[in-house]
Amino acid sequence: MVQGVGIAFEKLTPREREVLRLVAAHLRSREIARALGVSPKTVENHVQSARRRLSGLSRQDAALAFVAWEGDRSGSERGGDEARRPADDDSLAEQRDIAEFRRGYAVIGEDHRRILAALILRLAALNERGDSAAASRLVAAIRRIIAGEGPRSH
Repeated sequence: MVQGVGIAFEKLTPREREVLRLVAAHLRSREIARALGVSPKTVENHVQSARRRLSGLSRQDAALAFVAWEGDRSGSERGGDEARRPADDDSLAEQRDIAEFRRGYAVIGEDHRRILAALILRLAALNERGDSAAASRLVAAIRRIIAGEGPRSH
């Protein structure tokens, strides 16, 4: 990515980053607002502020570009190309996961959507910390919710 864009991403506030991650996950402002405990207008303000910093990219383009930049950055921090798996396999698996998520998300109720929004935020925090074991457990919980199984009791 262009160096200036990377600098713009680095200047995003933590809340703008959090909101862009959720936008990239195809959540609406209303859903993001519920998950974060703020108003939809506050969410829109964060999106607009991020878009201004990113030279006016569209809402979805800004979110997707940020998530891609963040992924590239974390990959290079782990050792660059050596830390990455073959793109074709990852890409196909990711496309299947996204399709599965969208199918499940379309049929679950509003309560489960709120739970998912909160879990996605938690997943982003775990990824930022590099806690892959906890992130994997959370992904499994998210899959169970999408499949309609509900959370597993311990």
